Amino acid sequence: MKLPSLRHRRPFGLALVGGLAILMFILSHRPATCRSIVISFAGYTNLPNDTLRFALFSVSNQDSATIRLRGNWVEVEGVQYPKAPTINPGLPWSTGPTLKRGVSLALAVGEPSEAGRWRFCLRFSPYTLRERLLDYAFKHNLPTKLGPLLILDSQQILNPTNFITNYSPWLGN
Repeated sequence: MKLPSLRHRRPFGLALVGGLAILMFILSHRPATCRSIVISFAGYTNLPNDTLRFALFSVSNQDSATIRLRGNWVEVEGVQYPKAPTINPGLPWSTGPTLKRGVSLALAVGEPSEAGRWRFCLRFSPYTLRERLLDYAFKHNLPTKLGPLLILDSQQILNPTNFITNYSPWLGN
């Protein structure tokens, strides 16, 4: 079998290198920029026969892109460390990792036992193409590197410069 001449292999090689360069550019590190995530306080509620009050929050993605929820906590004024939110399965809460653009969700967060003002905090990041590819690779046990070439770097995705934190208004006293 006769191999194609070098003249016919060169365009294919250039196209391959160009495609890899474009893919690396698309997957390059960019700090997070989506800022149109709004946390609004809707009021208080409680369950029957329960004295614990829950604050109802509406989290609205008014940005042009889907976001990935990265964590949440409660801050109490005067307390050095953040607290895990108190949740109740009988009240609204999100278990999904993403929030699509134009979508809102309701969250019920238990009022902390400490006296003083408090607020709900939500950390998120843009759900980029790189992150979608990494999720797909993990779900389907695909490699994230080819030899020494790292294609999808999970450490770069988890870099704190990729995260944005929004806060509810202060509640309480």
